[in-house]
Amino acid sequence: TFHFRGHYFERGIDMAHAVRHAVGDETLKIKKLPWSMLRLMSPFVITIRELLDMRYLWQHTVALDNQKLVAFLGAEPHTNLNEALRATLAGLGCMRERPMEHTDPTMVGSLG
Repeated sequence: TFHFRGHYFERGIDMAHAVRHAVGDETLKIKKLPWSMLRLMSPFVITIRELLDMRYLWQHTVALDNQKLVAFLGAEPHTNLNEALRATLAGLGCMRERPMEHTDPTMVGSLG
C-alpha cells in the first residue's frame, strides 16, 4: 500500500485560505461551519448524519505517511496547489472563466 501525503494543511482554515488565494479574491469571507445546526438536521438528512460521523477529520490533524512511496519513487509527484485548486473548482463550476496558469503546453483550456 502506497500513500500520497499530497498537500497538507495543519488546520482546516488553512485550506479555506488556500482556496481563497487560488480564486484570486482575498476578500472572500470564511465562515465557521454550524455544527449544531447540522446536528439538528442529521435525523432527517443522511448526508449530514454521515458528515457528522466524519467530524473528527476537522478536530484532529490527519496526515498520510508517504515514506514507502518516496522510497519506491524517489519523490512524491505534486501538482502546484493553486493549479490543483483552480482545476477542481472549475470542474465543479465554482469559478468564472480565466486562463489557466501553468506551463504544461499539452494542457489546453480555460478555467470556468
